[in-house]
Amino acid sequence: MHWHFRDKLGLFLALDERLVLLQDEMKQRLCSEEDGSLPTMARAITTAIKDFEENPRRRRLLTIMLHRCEYVAEMAPALLRRRQADAEVRETLRQRFQEVAERGGLSPAWPPERAALFLYALVSGFLHEWLRGEADFTLSGEVSDAIRSFLDCVAARPGSGGEK
Repeated sequence: MHWHFRDKLGLFLALDERLVLLQDEMKQRLCSEEDGSLPTMARAITTAIKDFEENPRRRRLLTIMLHRCEYVAEMAPALLRRRQADAEVRETLRQRFQEVAERGGLSPAWPPERAALFLYALVSGFLHEWLRGEADFTLSGEVSDAIRSFLDCVAARPGSGGEK
């Protein structure tokens, strides 16, 4: 396959362009849901990570991109793409949490920006650990449970002043 490219950098950038990032898939699933409730958010995110977990090709490519590359100047487009995907999925999460908050479904202790940051950190942290190959947990099992538990924690409780 390398012979179709000018050099290893060309191969790397071509692979990067074809890789569907987990952030992109999460964003797409979150945006396609009509119901912006916390259980719907949980389903969108856990479905995205389950699909990712079940695709060994994506796992190998993302492992290379995140754990086996030193991003030198020539690789800036790939790094920029990842940073943009991170920012976009965080913003999508913030918007969804904002919608939930406006309907009274988010605890007043969790501003949408903070809930989005913590949920993103939870998902991305577990993803990085899982990609290292030493994790004794599954994305579709324990990580999905952790996501649902987090969303339960940020939900408004009756009588907390968060419900309308």
